[in-house]
Amino acid sequence: MGRIFLILCAVLLFSSCEEYSLRRQIRAMYHTRTMLPEPLLRQVHGAIPDSCPIMVVYYDPQVCASCTLQRMDEWDGFLRYYRDSLKTPIASLFIFAPNEQQKQQVRSILQQYDKYPIILDETGAFVKANPDFPQDSRLHTFLLDSEGHVVTIGSPKYDDNIWDLYKQVIQTLQNR
Repeated sequence: MGRIFLILCAVLLFSSCEEYSLRRQIRAMYHTRTMLPEPLLRQVHGAIPDSCPIMVVYYDPQVCASCTLQRMDEWDGFLRYYRDSLKTPIASLFIFAPNEQQKQQVRSILQQYDKYPIILDETGAFVKANPDFPQDSRLHTFLLDSEGHVVTIGSPKYDDNIWDLYKQVIQTLQNR
């Protein structure tokens, strides 16, 4: 009985510490400006309008980039909303930072996905430009305001509440 109690206490303590750490990372993200390196932006097909909000989705080297690229159509509804339902444009960027083993495969797959604003970050320029960028993949999808500050964090693809939050924040940004 005592052993179970100790294990339960350890689990609660760990989850409490993990939640505190996540909240601290989220607060830190809201207070920093996220830089999008110019060499990476030059890869985007079509220009990103100046001074417009940008939804950024970053895939680090731990993610199976080729698997993710083959499911890009899951973002179509969100991208259509950004394109068709808003008075001012919202840009989207998908940044892939594949590991060495995935680079060639990702390059060949990218030729099929020219309709998506995908950036291939082979040198780690995004993380170098943003050294405090969190490692937690739950924080790798976020909305930047027109000045590059994070205004919403989380993937609207997996959570309707976050999607509603994105729509509210976008509406607020458009009414400024």
